[in-house]
Amino acid sequence: VYASTSRDSLLAAVRDVLQTE
Repeated sequence: VYASTSRDSLLAAVRDVLQTE
């Protein structure tokens, strides 16, 4: 579960950065 959440969080952060650009 932790790994899944961490992965989801990382993906969301990357998407957020891409969207900001």
